Amino acid sequence: MGTVPDEAPKAEKPEYTKPVGTVPDEAPKAEKPEYTKPVGTVPDEAPKAEKPEYTKPVGTVPDVAPEREELPALHTDIRTETIPKTITEESDSSKFIGDNSIKQVGEDGERQIVTSYEELHGKKISEPVETVTILKEMKPEILVKGTKEKPKEKTAPVLTLDRTNTNVLDRSANLSYHLVNTDGVKINKITATIKDGNEIVKTVDLTSEQLDKQVEDLKFYKDYKIETTMTYDRGKGEETATLEEKPLRLDLKKVELKNIASTNLVKVSEDGLESTSDFMSEKPSDEDVKKMYLKITSRDNKVTRLAVDKIEEVTEEGQKLYKITAEAQDLIQHIDPSKARNKYVYYIEKPHPKEDNVYYNFKDLVDAMNVNKNGTFKIGADLNATNVPTPNKQYVPGTFKGHLSSVDGKQYTIHNIARPLFDRVENGSVKNINLGNVDINMPWADGIAPVANMVKNATVEDIKVTGNVVANNNIAGIVNKIDSGGQLTNVAFIGKLTGIGDKGQYLAGIAGEIWRGNVAKAYVEADIVANRARIGGLVAKTDNGNDSMGIGKYGSIRKSVTKGTIKTKVLFETGGFINSNLPFGKLEDNISMMRVENGEEFFGSSDLDYDDGYFTNGWLERNFVVKGVSSGKHSYKRSRDKIKEISQDEANKRIAAFNITADKYEINEPVVNRLNRLTRREDEYKTTQDYKAEREQAYRNIEKLQPFYNKEWIVNQGNKLAEDSNLAKKEVLSVTGDEGWSIRDRFIRY
Repeated sequence: MGTVPDEAPKAEKPEYTKPVGTVPDEAPKAEKPEYTKPVGTVPDEAPKAEKPEYTKPVGTVPDVAPEREELPALHTDIRTETIPKTITEESDSSKFIGDNSIKQVGEDGERQIVTSYEELHGKKISEPVETVTILKEMKPEILVKGTKEKPKEKTAPVLTLDRTNTNVLDRSANLSYHLVNTDGVKINKITATIKDGNEIVKTVDLTSEQLDKQVEDLKFYKDYKIETTMTYDRGKGEETATLEEKPLRLDLKKVELKNIASTNLVKVSEDGLESTSDFMSEKPSDEDVKKMYLKITSRDNKVTRLAVDKIEEVTEEGQKLYKITAEAQDLIQHIDPSKARNKYVYYIEKPHPKEDNVYYNFKDLVDAMNVNKNGTFKIGADLNATNVPTPNKQYVPGTFKGHLSSVDGKQYTIHNIARPLFDRVENGSVKNINLGNVDINMPWADGIAPVANMVKNATVEDIKVTGNVVANNNIAGIVNKIDSGGQLTNVAFIGKLTGIGDKGQYLAGIAGEIWRGNVAKAYVEADIVANRARIGGLVAKTDNGNDSMGIGKYGSIRKSVTKGTIKTKVLFETGGFINSNLPFGKLEDNISMMRVENGEEFFGSSDLDYDDGYFTNGWLERNFVVKGVSSGKHSYKRSRDKIKEISQDEANKRIAAFNITADKYEINEPVVNRLNRLTRREDEYKTTQDYKAEREQAYRNIEKLQPFYNKEWIVNQGNKLAEDSNLAKKEVLSVTGDEGWSIRDRFIRY
């Protein structure tokens, strides 16, 4: 192998094919190398050598032309590449460092790369050649960077709620904040919000200059939350800071005197004797003040004594008064329904002595009428009966035969009477006066009416009475009995009458009984409550003395009106206007709008049907009830015979024609009543926070168990009772237990 034959074989010139590699025009000359075993080449001159053993030649030209050889092939690869976007930075001296922005958003490009090379027999026989085509141009991103130095950032202000000072008696709280604002950041707004749960109760605005604010009209026993927000601007827009919520609660549990019947100024002498000083004409010295105390009596006769601290002479609304101040530990007194003070203040009028025969002081008037019961007496101003002694059943017991009225052309009021004014008025008169805020509480007594027990051959005219009367049996709003010759004209009672007795005696809005007397132009607007009584909304019974010739002359009721309610525990002859007119009582032009819960709508007894109504029904003319307003039973045959139903409009027209004016007389509350906050027992809790009418019994019972606590506390405790609790449903009659015992340890009798 690798030898040259003696004679080279001849071969035909093959067909041209594209060479692999290139052949130069002239072969380069080279020095003859050291012999190596030839591979496929033919030297210019064959060397002489021994003839080797024949082997198949390699690279020699065969005797016969070989078949066509495999040619090189072109190989191509195609790929796509992303051209990453470039980022170019530009500087902007007008922007702060760190305040960068993109001027142009960059985008990646795309290119195609084609790679070619030759292959022969599966082998690469040429260097690869790449061809690049741009499919999408790359878009460079241009970033603009600020080069301006930033100013120093301002420190955020810090707000804290330092103190919450509560004024419980004033129902207010003062919020005090502290603000740290070292860099003088602009404060836009500071707001404090008081919330009860999710409900916003109060909102107050503060400023950086005014960081204290009072929140008023808060309620007791509420778990409020204080939510505070502050908005400010450090130069980069408004920011808000919200403080952690803080609690706020007002609890009031103090001593308060309630259900007050009377307050007296008492002086103790050197030897220990006590005397009232309710009508002093001069301010006492400081030494005398040290010897005085206020005696405060409740309606259930519990007495509290408070040492007087000072007495001042003051003028309120043009009236001279004495202002008496007393203090005690934990004692409060309400100034109005929502606020209280930690002292007890009581006012009494400075007496104005009479001038000629005109009286300006009720005590002087009563003393004078008791001395001369046949005299003529005039009042020249509104009078106040508070603390005027009542040793008798009436202010003026016995028979008064004189005349009492306001000065000519006036209609003055006597306020706060606690007893009937007269026992009997005979051959005399009471005219042109009002009795205002009557508070007669005599449950042991019979025969009680504010003006008089009886009038005979006497006139009661142009009288208005307002207030409350509580008594046993025989009760009326003006007089109990109008005896022969008695005349009531243009009179009105507006208030409440309560009879606790069970004798079945008379109870009526104007007069219990008329015997040969008369009533005209009377007006009643009352709530009448009885245990067992013969009740008439206006008059219980009228009787002309069985004088058939005097019908209409005596025992008559004309042009009168009743409104309100009647409730009786035991049904016993009850009528919305009258109980009975037997015999020959004349009822003419009257209207009832009374709502009767347990009785007859107008006429209250079976006398209406007696003897076919000859003595009764026959003497009823133009008497009406009002459709949709008055109510009650119609138990008798003649209940709707001469008692007709009319509309409210028709009733109003008829009432206007009656020309009743007494109900319209103006009664002005005395200055001392307002200052002393005189309150009727049934109104004791009505203005107290969270009062509920349906819990009234609960409040009364809690008051008996915790008698000295303030009204707000009692209402709060009463409202917490379960609906089925005995304390909420039943009246506590008595409480037994040593001082200091808890409520649950006390024995309670219902």
